[in-house]
Amino acid sequence: MAKRFTFFDDKSVRRALDMGTRKALSKFGAYVRRRAKSSIRKRKKTSEPGQPPSSHTGKLRKYIYFGYDRARRSVVIGALPFSSSRAQEVLEHGGRARRAVKTFRVGGRGPLKSLDVPHPERWGRLHTPYQAARATRIYNSGLTAIYRPRPYMRPAFQKEMSALSTEMKDFLNKG
Repeated sequence: MAKRFTFFDDKSVRRALDMGTRKALSKFGAYVRRRAKSSIRKRKKTSEPGQPPSSHTGKLRKYIYFGYDRARRSVVIGALPFSSSRAQEVLEHGGRARRAVKTFRVGGRGPLKSLDVPHPERWGRLHTPYQAARATRIYNSGLTAIYRPRPYMRPAFQKEMSALSTEMKDFLNKG
């Protein structure tokens, strides 16, 4: 029995389609990555909720990557995690996160409770081991903080979706 030959079973056609898909999705990943990186400003000030985050150290902008997944024929775009932190997830979607535990030492500055000022927490110089231990306890008592979202990946993705559809249309019209 002779083998049936169909046009779409040809390896060269499938390879060309795969290369075109990879090229279009890789371009899309690069554009989203560039837009997300450019939306993040490196500055000391905290950004407003709903606006892209500020990168105080520059790490967030530096560690945004993309990669084409050949097995799934998709592109993955995002920031690499910082150690065991959930910082990127909390920035993008908001939520609760634990602050870092901090230990204060004698001679340094730390939070001191004071009844004579309107704000209950005040920072001052720590003179005794008791003050240092108390400052550590005060600071670490409210370890869970609530963060409002500061999305940077989703807006970049949505702005580049129209570019992807145009790129895919061009590819399909050529082929």
